[in-house]
Amino acid sequence: MLKSIQSKFMLLLVPLIVVTLVAIVVFSYGYSKGLINTEIGFKMQQQLDSVTSTINGKMVAHRKVGEVLARTVEFAPTQLTLDNYNKMISNDLVTSEDTFGLGIFFEPFKYNAKTKYVSTYAFREGDTVKLTADYNDPAYDYPNKDWYKAGQNLKQSYTYTDPYYDEPTKVTMVTTSVPVYDQKKQLLAVITSDFNLARLQKLIEETKVGNTGWAFMVDTKGNYLATPDKSKVMKVNMNKDPNSSLSGLASTLLSQNNGQSTITDDNGANHIYYQKIPETGWTLALVMPDKELQEPVNKLVMSLSIGGFIAVMIMVLTIILFSRYLVVEIRKVKNIAGHIADGDLTHHMEVKTSDELGQMGHSFNEMMERLRSMLGAISMHTHTVASMSEQLSASSEETSRATEQITDAIQQVAASADEQSHMNDTSKQTVTEIANQLLSIVDGVQKVNDSTEKTAVTAEKGNKAVGEVTEQMKLIHGNMEQSSMIVNELSGKSREIGEMITFITSLSSQTNLLALNASIEAARAGEHGKGFAVVATEVRKLAEQSAQTADRIRSLVGDIQSEINSAVESMNKGNQAVNDGTVMSENAKAAFLAILQAVEDVFGHVKVVSQSASVIQTDANRMVEVVEHICEISDKSLESTHSIAAAAEQQLASMEEVSAASQSLSKMADELQEVVKVFKV
Repeated sequence: MLKSIQSKFMLLLVPLIVVTLVAIVVFSYGYSKGLINTEIGFKMQQQLDSVTSTINGKMVAHRKVGEVLARTVEFAPTQLTLDNYNKMISNDLVTSEDTFGLGIFFEPFKYNAKTKYVSTYAFREGDTVKLTADYNDPAYDYPNKDWYKAGQNLKQSYTYTDPYYDEPTKVTMVTTSVPVYDQKKQLLAVITSDFNLARLQKLIEETKVGNTGWAFMVDTKGNYLATPDKSKVMKVNMNKDPNSSLSGLASTLLSQNNGQSTITDDNGANHIYYQKIPETGWTLALVMPDKELQEPVNKLVMSLSIGGFIAVMIMVLTIILFSRYLVVEIRKVKNIAGHIADGDLTHHMEVKTSDELGQMGHSFNEMMERLRSMLGAISMHTHTVASMSEQLSASSEETSRATEQITDAIQQVAASADEQSHMNDTSKQTVTEIANQLLSIVDGVQKVNDSTEKTAVTAEKGNKAVGEVTEQMKLIHGNMEQSSMIVNELSGKSREIGEMITFITSLSSQTNLLALNASIEAARAGEHGKGFAVVATEVRKLAEQSAQTADRIRSLVGDIQSEINSAVESMNKGNQAVNDGTVMSENAKAAFLAILQAVEDVFGHVKVVSQSASVIQTDANRMVEVVEHICEISDKSLESTHSIAAAAEQQLASMEEVSAASQSLSKMADELQEVVKVFKV
């Protein structure tokens, strides 16, 4: 095991520093790698965009030459001679340095009805432009060539052919075919502008990708158009590349507009960035070896590692020097502590610094000074403690004797308090019983009070009911009298009706007699009196009917008068009964008033009794509370007496303990004096 502080410092701090530096190096490596890869990816994308834009611009400019020529031919297709067309395409070719050849190929018999093949073609040969009519050879049969068919069947304004090798010019090229139509929208000719792929191949070969990278380009089918390995140009398809990582990437590269991936070759892993050329659909790819990508990161890791190693060495040396300083200062403290352990407080620690160790030294010296002062004071006070402990022992013995006497007296008081408490309990029980009996009396009086109050209420209700009956009887009596008057009036009216009926009966007899006389007179008149006889007969019949009806009414009026007389008699009897009932109701009302007065007198006396009982019961309750309070005071006095007795006994025990403690204190003071004598102050 390590015993020195220096070794422990080294074991603790050196691994921690090494781990920290390694972590910093690893983090810096990862972070820097990400930044560098991002920067390289950004630069690669910029370069890829730049080369793609250059190629796309060249192809667009090349295509425009053919389109402009096609629009010119459409304007005057047969008015211009072949010499005019030769001059036109020669001038256009001179102005477009990226275009290798430019030609006009008419549909068979369209330019001249007698000539099937009419065409002219201008191409570059070195720094000069040459014209040729070799394509008019029937053996060549240009209408059946792919580049002509591409423009012949075109629905758009132009198209690019697949790259191919042209036998007449011995050049690998790609052709832009632009159709020319007459006024009837029928195909008149096909304009071709050829682009020499050697210019693009040279551009791609001159493209520097970092220091060791390269670029290549494939067409829409995956055929190599440009690559550092010239044996693959126009001969090898990327899908069948001997390098399996390239062939495996071919389908992804051809199907996407842009992207990046990794491939491997004899030199190791490589990053590849690719993008389509919008004008042609070809794909341009830039390849950067991983070794070159990782070179800045590897240099950074190497620099960090060397710097970290130097830093570790400097820190280790610093730790060794600092730990030696700590050991020297700690040894000083150790030596002083050894002297203190031996009882020698005369030494002093020399302090030269003001840091924490120096502050510890000053504190150590202050501690020794205080120890010397404290031991001197202890030595002086131990003599005082010894003498005081002897005096305390004597005082405690006297206090113990006095406490014994107090204990005996308190025990006698406690016995008397017990007897008084028992008597208070008996008094409390008796007063409580009296209070309970008074409570029963108060309850009984309250019940009588309640019953009396209910009786008074009932009597009041009865009195009111009798009054109401009396009033009702009076009302009935009035109604009966009124009814009697009405019946008497009806009796008088019925007599008048009888008189009127008698008059009607008399009138009917007279009318009957007159009708009989009229009939007799009519009979005397003969024929002239027949009509009057009929009338007289009818009048007589009416008179008889009136007499019969009057008899019936007389009979009915007689019955009504008989009933009215009976009603008058009954109403007179009822009126007499109502008068008797009214008298009886008045008597009942007077009786109820007498009962109500008697009940109110009883209710007043019961109320006075109830109030008196309540006052007595309240006083009894107060008496119970007073007795209970006396019992509580007595119980507390008894408890206090017992507590005083227990306290006196405890004080006696405490005084005995104080006496023993004073003796022990005296002994300890002697022993402390012996201990202090060991130290040198």
